[in-house]
Amino acid sequence: MMLRRGMSVGQNLTAKQAKSDLVALFEDVDKDHNGAIDELELSKLFKMLNIPLPDQVEDVRTLFIIMDTLKTGKLEKDSFCAVFEEEIDWRASMHGTIDLDEIIKSKLSQFLADSRAQRVQIIQAFISAEQKIEKDGKGFGKGYWGGKWKHFLFNHFFTQATSNFLSMTLEPALKCNASSSSRPPPARIRSRRQSCFEAVGGDDRYQLLKKHLTLAASGLHPGLNQALQTNKDLLRELMNPEVVSDFSREWLTLLEGLEHAHMIVLQNASTAEANANNGLLEQDGVEDKCKNVAA
Repeated sequence: MMLRRGMSVGQNLTAKQAKSDLVALFEDVDKDHNGAIDELELSKLFKMLNIPLPDQVEDVRTLFIIMDTLKTGKLEKDSFCAVFEEEIDWRASMHGTIDLDEIIKSKLSQFLADSRAQRVQIIQAFISAEQKIEKDGKGFGKGYWGGKWKHFLFNHFFTQATSNFLSMTLEPALKCNASSSSRPPPARIRSRRQSCFEAVGGDDRYQLLKKHLTLAASGLHPGLNQALQTNKDLLRELMNPEVVSDFSREWLTLLEGLEHAHMIVLQNASTAEANANNGLLEQDGVEDKCKNVAA
């Protein structure tokens, strides 16, 4: 992996060398040398590392949100390095030397896999909410005439979601949380069985979606309420504006149901793993006793 012209990363690095090369990588991508990189500069990093992005726009935006742990809208050096530093230290302690290129690719690919799994769950709940509204007699021709309002919700609540749409209720708290630390917390090593709803950074996006839906379901969403009064597409399509609250409530309920079901699967898997480990310990104990008897 080229960091600068004539400079490359080897496979047998110490933790100190890997962190130094990580800084060099950031500085190489930071073409305007302003101490931070934007989404365009981040996309160039993926090309350098030969990381395939099936959905270029969505994947770059997702990774940018995940890595921007300070929530400043720009990816600073500390935030960038913090994503990989704990993994570097852990692998160095286990193996002595590490391959920085492999760590970066693995971590970013992991983030994308988590995010895509989460997105599938969100879309699944969205479609099921549509079906539930239709089944309850509030669907097409009864509650609304078109589908632009549903795309409006999906875009503003998830795809292009920001806290600005919640500015009257949530922005002060979000700003307070963002400024509570001068350095982002280290990115934790994700368990293989960690829920897709708890992906590092991506969880912020999921929780923001739930906040949007909670307020919309109660009719107290300031941005949505304003749009319902001023957006021509929404005014033209919605026969009964209450269908928006009903749809949001169904979407939220289905999301929480999927989340709960997924957590049960994880808990069962953890229990099975613990039982298997206990069985191995018991077997080891029996073998030790047999050896002592034979001796």
